[in-house]
Amino acid sequence: MWRYLLSFLLGLPAILPAQLHYVVVDDIQCEGNRRTKSATILREMDLAPGDTIGLLELAPRLEKNRTLVLNMTLFTVVVVNIGEWRGYNHIVVTVTVKEQWYLFPFPIFELADRNFNVWWSEQGRSLQRVNLGLRLTHYNVTGRRDKLKATVQFGYTQKYELDYRLPGFNRQQTLGFKTNLFYATNKETNYQTAGNKFLFFGNDQVQLSNVRLNFGLIYRPKLYVSHELDLEFHNNRSTDSIHLLNPDFFLNGADQQRFAAISYSLIVDRRDLRDYPRQGCYLKSIIRKDGLGFFTDRDALTFNTTFAQYFSFGRKWSTELIWKGLFYLYRNQQPYYNSRSLGFRPDYLRGYELYVVDGMNFSYVKGSLRWQFFDRVLGLGKMVPISQLRTFPLQLYLTLNSDVGYVDDPFYQEGNPLSNTWLWGGGVGLDIVAYVDKVLQIEYSFNHLLENGVFLHYKFTF
Repeated sequence: MWRYLLSFLLGLPAILPAQLHYVVVDDIQCEGNRRTKSATILREMDLAPGDTIGLLELAPRLEKNRTLVLNMTLFTVVVVNIGEWRGYNHIVVTVTVKEQWYLFPFPIFELADRNFNVWWSEQGRSLQRVNLGLRLTHYNVTGRRDKLKATVQFGYTQKYELDYRLPGFNRQQTLGFKTNLFYATNKETNYQTAGNKFLFFGNDQVQLSNVRLNFGLIYRPKLYVSHELDLEFHNNRSTDSIHLLNPDFFLNGADQQRFAAISYSLIVDRRDLRDYPRQGCYLKSIIRKDGLGFFTDRDALTFNTTFAQYFSFGRKWSTELIWKGLFYLYRNQQPYYNSRSLGFRPDYLRGYELYVVDGMNFSYVKGSLRWQFFDRVLGLGKMVPISQLRTFPLQLYLTLNSDVGYVDDPFYQEGNPLSNTWLWGGGVGLDIVAYVDKVLQIEYSFNHLLENGVFLHYKFTF
């Protein structure tokens, strides 16, 4: 049956009237979305009733909108197709989706260190450096793609966090908001960096506590462009032991750091798939002021920008090129606690996973050539009790990687040879992409010091 239908569709232009060069979209209908509002799906598409589309552009346009809906990370399967012909050039487009499981009561068993390799190689695989708890995440609370996350965590870091984000609350879905409440304590913390490695101090007392309050507004007038305005308040405390070991921890021997901050973000996102893009581009620029006059334990003005470009060559090959830079517009000394540059996700260079490079300004370029050798949607059947998880999209890629970067550290560079020098690393890897938005990277990498090893990275949106 499908063979005859395909032959009919391929021959359709030949049997249609000669004057037919375009179609008109009469309506767009959504199917399979039991929880997600149809208006929320239609907001993510660049098709609308009344649009006129050239006949030769129709198939690419439908495929583009399939990836736009898939980018919502609410569905495991998306099909965008012609559901009905009305007359000889009017169509109804159908969007058929299979929803994911949205509620994840995810048990926390994660490492407190910066990455797996630091825990494995330098911390002796100690279970005392493991965090345990429960993270409850709902990705579609009201069917409007709003995300709620609540975290209760114990172990190395005791943490409580409540986070909520609603992309659009008005009828046009152009205005949204977000809020975050965060509290954490540590009985051990890094108080200094030597040899580009953290030095730790801890005992039975809480050495460091952090409180963060955040409220932000989201303005998204267009499909690909967003503006965000955030207000934050930070209250950080350390023990006498920490600021005696390092008087610059909060600067001037202080044991408390309080400041308010305001930031503006511009985001332009034209990637095909956001969690593992194969083509398109991405820009995010942030200007941020820490210290607003009433709490001024920190004073900084920064500009942070990320640009990524992706190219695909045929069905199997693609490239990733990412540039990021952070620039301090004030050159005053910053507290050691806030002088973080490279060595933390996502800001790391391949081959330097075991190192921390502190500083103020930094810039890096990361590049990958990727070859996809496996792409299937697997049916897991009744072996998975949750029906929404039985459809298992899986993609495998081989990668060739190369990174270069530089960190400017005018205040804490002594004894840290990786600051104020060019860094280069690269290697090969295996990327595993599951359920559209779960990415595991296994990489063999080396650096300019001729060190090498196997490194593990992951991005799971639980």
